[in-house]
Amino acid sequence: MKQVVICECCGAKVVEYKHVLNKGLVDALFRLSKHIVPMPLTELDITRNQWTNFQKLRYWGLVDKAIHADGTGTGCWFVTWKGREFIANEIPMKNNAWTFRGITTNLDGKEMYFNDIYDPLYRDRVEYAKDARTHHADN
Repeated sequence: MKQVVICECCGAKVVEYKHVLNKGLVDALFRLSKHIVPMPLTELDITRNQWTNFQKLRYWGLVDKAIHADGTGTGCWFVTWKGREFIANEIPMKNNAWTFRGITTNLDGKEMYFNDIYDPLYRDRVEYAKDARTHHADN
């Protein structure tokens, strides 16, 4: 069992989290890349899971939030140059991002190109459910 370390000053856990660059994230990245201007996630036709995890693409530097001149957020996202180079298969990404309190501390794992991860037939839970059938157990 892992021992949890607690910060003496603030009482928060001192822990790094591992995030994996997966098909769902890469699909959401590709959907955003189809737009020239920053877009709200509501315009991307992504799954709830993709929506919830979308911000993790920042850990690899693939997306960022658009900011108003006064420094406030717009609620819109854009693909960074690094993200566009990744989508074009010009650069690989490490498969894992480690974060501490939302800041990337390390990238490790296998180097993968966009085409290694992207699946143009990516389906969400609803689409899988449409293909379900009744199981007939053999006696």
